[in-house]
Amino acid sequence: MSSKNAPFFHSFLSDTERLGVRVRPALLVSVRDEKEAKIALDAGVDLLDVKEPQHGPLGRAATDVLTEIAALKAAFPTVHFSAALGELQRGSSEKAPLALPAEYDFVKTGLSDCHSDPRWSEKFSQFRKSISEFIRPGTVRWVAVAYADHESCNAPLPETVLRVAIETNCDGLLVDTWSKSGLSTFDYLPEAQLKSLRQKCRESGLFFALAGSIKQVHLERVVEIDPDIVAVRGAVCEEQLRTSEISLSAIENFISAMDQLWVQANS
Repeated sequence: MSSKNAPFFHSFLSDTERLGVRVRPALLVSVRDEKEAKIALDAGVDLLDVKEPQHGPLGRAATDVLTEIAALKAAFPTVHFSAALGELQRGSSEKAPLALPAEYDFVKTGLSDCHSDPRWSEKFSQFRKSISEFIRPGTVRWVAVAYADHESCNAPLPETVLRVAIETNCDGLLVDTWSKSGLSTFDYLPEAQLKSLRQKCRESGLFFALAGSIKQVHLERVVEIDPDIVAVRGAVCEEQLRTSEISLSAIENFISAMDQLWVQANS
C-alpha cells in the first residue's frame, strides 16, 4: 500500500504488517450539528463527518455549522474531520462555502445524475478547483463517492468512479447508498465486487471506505470485505433513524461489536 494516506488513519498498516491480520477499520460517524459532534467525539470515533441528512445522502451542512464543529478539533487532535458538499450536479452551480475551516481533512461530493453526462469527470475536476480557491492550500483532500444503488440515481458505475478517483489523485473511495430506504450496500453490490474495489484501492494507494446503511447485523460481512473505514449514521441514531439524534450508547455499542468481531477474526 502507498504510504501517502498513512498519517490519516490509525488502522493503516504496511502490506507486511497487514499480512495475515485483519485490522479493525476506523469508524466514521456522520453528524449534523455541534451537539451531535460532541456526542460522537466523546464516544471515541476515529473520524467525524459533517453533513445534513435532510438535504440528501451527502447533504451539505451550513457554513456556521461547519465552523462550530471545527472548533472542537483542538480538544480531539487525533480525530479526522470531513465534510459532505452535496451532489456534484447541484453543487457545481452553487456558491462554494467560503473559508472551509482548515480543521477538515477531506471533503466529498455525490455523483447522482452523472452517468448520462459525458462531461461529469470534467465537472468533478472543475468543482474541486473551485472549492480549492476558498480553502488554505494543502489542507483538504478529496474522497470519491460511488453509489452502490447507482442505477436508481443515474450515477456512474463504482469501477468508473474508482478509475476517475485514481486519475484525479483522490485519497480514497467511499461506497455509499444514494437511497436511504433501509436497504444496505450489501443489497445492491455482491461481496466479490466490494472486495475487488477494496483491492484495487489498496493497489493504487487509496483508502477504501464502506458505508450505505451499514448496521451491526452487517459487521460479519464487513469483516470479509476488510475496508479501511466503516462509515455510519443511522446505525448509531436513536431508533436507528438517520434523521434522529446520534446516540452515545449506540456508538459505544457499535464500537464494542466491531472490536469483538475483529478479535474473533484474528483468533
